[in-house]
Amino acid sequence: MNNLPEMYRVQSLCTDNNPYLNKQCPVKRVVISNSGKINLNPDNQKFVYFSRTKKHHCYYIYNKILKMISAEISKLKKDAYFSKAKLPSDFRAFTYHDNLNIRGIKEVKDIFENYLPPKELELVKLEYMECFRDLFEMCSTLNSKKTFGTNYPEVSDKSRYGGAYGMNTQWLDLLQVCTKSTDTTSISIDKFLGYLLECSKDIKIKGQRLSEVMDTNQILFMLLNGLKYTHHMNPDFNDKDAVNKMSNALRLIEDKKLYSPTLQLDKRFFSEQRRKFKEEYHSVR
Repeated sequence: MNNLPEMYRVQSLCTDNNPYLNKQCPVKRVVISNSGKINLNPDNQKFVYFSRTKKHHCYYIYNKILKMISAEISKLKKDAYFSKAKLPSDFRAFTYHDNLNIRGIKEVKDIFENYLPPKELELVKLEYMECFRDLFEMCSTLNSKKTFGTNYPEVSDKSRYGGAYGMNTQWLDLLQVCTKSTDTTSISIDKFLGYLLECSKDIKIKGQRLSEVMDTNQILFMLLNGLKYTHHMNPDFNDKDAVNKMSNALRLIEDKKLYSPTLQLDKRFFSEQRRKFKEEYHSVR
């Protein structure tokens, strides 16, 4: 097996409660050290969500940054210095309708480049074992059908490019040891605004809202592929006790019944899962 599945996350670059951080920015819940060691959900409080597909990852980046820009513009419009500028009331509703809107994007880009502290998002990619994906898909429940407060693994936003995985507790412990490698990079808001201006050259999107461009334009894929990523092998994956850690996490998932309540999974099933995880681990290590 050479091509392992991947999942993706967008998050803040910072782990602290910096008051400057935009509220729209997702909390940093995947922390990767210089040695490649992964710490998932360090505050151990909430579910951590990952895009299941690269297309959903792009969709989430696009819409999250548009929301961050709109929130920042709303704050700027209250400032006396910027109140005279004709900033849009809802940046996401901007269209590529005419040159006036293109100039508006350029003005917003100038503000982010020259008047505001840098704002960046961290992009994370995890390369992980197929056994984890297959078991998670089987055991998860749709977010829309989940009872509030339960710890069942979930799939959310499924109608949009494959949606996202949501998990906590033992599922994160299992993912941590099943992740073979990580890739991280960052994207700044002003660079993203440059992407929007580049999109304006595409005649096919004339008249479309910014929030609609993702469906028809491939420039964001090219932008993400052009970023410089930092690659790390996960030391937990190469640890001599990795298989035992997988087995222990699986036992806790079994004992605590951390899977969809519609399933009837017995000890034989989980014993077979432990065998599969062990076999795949030795084949991809």
